[in-house]
Amino acid sequence: MSSLSSSALVGREPERDLLTAAVASAGEGRGSSVFVLGEPGIGKSRLVEETAAAAMSSGFRVLRGRAASAGRAVPLRPLAEAVFSGLRGEGAPGDGDLGPYRCLAQGLPRR
Repeated sequence: MSSLSSSALVGREPERDLLTAAVASAGEGRGSSVFVLGEPGIGKSRLVEETAAAAMSSGFRVLRGRAASAGRAVPLRPLAEAVFSGLRGEGAPGDGDLGPYRCLAQGLPRR
């Protein structure tokens, strides 16, 4: 029996270009957020997976978190899942790694 899926991503050039530009901007120090929305089955996951694979092959760290419509609602679940996915391979960052994120309101020096 043959598979109906294709290795080519078809008909998503504008969306792919937007995501590619967002990844390129992040590489230049300009972060952003992109939300991929749409009806079930239109290829959202495939589009995001292709973008994540391209980002990883370019040396980016990719964090993954997913929302679930079944079961108990957990606040911020996708965000927490994404952060935990980043910690699994390398562990929590050290204090020196967190320097740029110190609270300036407490008078801590900025790097």
